[in-house]
Amino acid sequence: MLEHYLVSRGVVAMTVLELIGFAGVYGCSNLYNDLEFVIGSKLSSVWKSLWLITPAVLIVSAQFH
Repeated sequence: MLEHYLVSRGVVAMTVLELIGFAGVYGCSNLYNDLEFVIGSKLSSVWKSLWLITPAVLIVSAQFH
């Protein structure tokens, strides 16, 4: 019961906090520029929107788990 309710939600909460913290410290634009450098081509603007949507989706999905 502990594993079902607390551990799974705790993992999701820590992931969301890590994503928000990383974006806050490193910056979304820096990450975007670094990924473009590594890949060698321009990324679509969909990537930035996905980086903003992902924490919200994780939070919502954890509520229904």
